[in-house]
Amino acid sequence: MEYQKNGTIFKLDEKLDQKVNQLDSLEKIVEMQRKALINRRDFLNNYNNTYWSAEEVNGQVVIELKNDIIFNTGSSVVSANGKETIGSIATALNSIDEPIEIWVIGHTDDRQYNTENKDNWELSAERALSVVRTFITNDLEPSIITAAAKSKYKPEMNNTSATRRQMNRRTEIVVVPTESPYSTIEQLMAEKI
Repeated sequence: MEYQKNGTIFKLDEKLDQKVNQLDSLEKIVEMQRKALINRRDFLNNYNNTYWSAEEVNGQVVIELKNDIIFNTGSSVVSANGKETIGSIATALNSIDEPIEIWVIGHTDDRQYNTENKDNWELSAERALSVVRTFITNDLEPSIITAAAKSKYKPEMNNTSATRRQMNRRTEIVVVPTESPYSTIEQLMAEKI
């Protein structure tokens, strides 16, 4: 069906059909990406989860290390168990056959340990960097890794007990696919028909 407006002929049905076809194609890509993400998460969970767990969060795989296993209280030195655990995660990440970025994020509880005169910002940053360095010694590509610190400002729960504080002391490893269809879908949806 053709419409005339200001001397220009618009083929709205054709354009709409093109957009519907693009959207159908993108939905298939998103479903494939979702399945790949679930496969990565399941693979990581089955690889070695004694000291870590993995889950899908907002289209990314988030691996959580328990700091009490990886680090001594107030320290940013990776323990022997920590090196082994981080090494097994590095092996798992190296086997992912798609472009990814890895964000390593250090978290603390709300207590100040005054060890080596560091505050929680420094401690969470140094712990993230220690994990990054351990990844690199286990042959993970340095150019895909970013370290960040959240200190006490992103707790999983309030710090009202020793158990809750222990849950907040953690290091997260976020696996981000670098080729994502999500931004393409957002661009398509933003276009005017």
